[in-house]
Amino acid sequence: MTSGALAGALETEFPEVDAGVRVRRIMESAIAYEGKGFDRWSFVADPDVLSFFGFPLVEGDPRTALSQPFSVVLSRQMATDLFGGDDPIGKRVQLTSTYHGGEYTVTGILGDLGKTFMRADFLLSPTINEENEATWTGWRPCSERTTGGT
Repeated sequence: MTSGALAGALETEFPEVDAGVRVRRIMESAIAYEGKGFDRWSFVADPDVLSFFGFPLVEGDPRTALSQPFSVVLSRQMATDLFGGDDPIGKRVQLTSTYHGGEYTVTGILGDLGKTFMRADFLLSPTINEENEATWTGWRPCSERTTGGT
């Protein structure tokens, strides 16, 4: 766990670091659609997280799925729990969370992630506001998981 500013600093200061992404675990968040609601685990992640870790999408475009504020990528199970057999892409879900609550648009469905620290029911695009800006962009301890590649 590192400060949110570390990924950009590593990319700037160390030429051997090709890329970095910020990822923040959100403990339980409530996600709901048309009266169905669940308390689940999630992450807020930079838009490049899917390509950085090679996470596949079975629906949606991994290059753009998290590029807009208030975008969400669901696990297959979360999509089934919320939408049954209906196509969730483009539908809006309500998220209740201390710093990341609001209405999010479903932009992708995750495939099998294999072994990863990022076991979650959904990934959120970073939506920066007054409450979470310092955590996401600043030099605060224990706020983000940053991974650099060479």
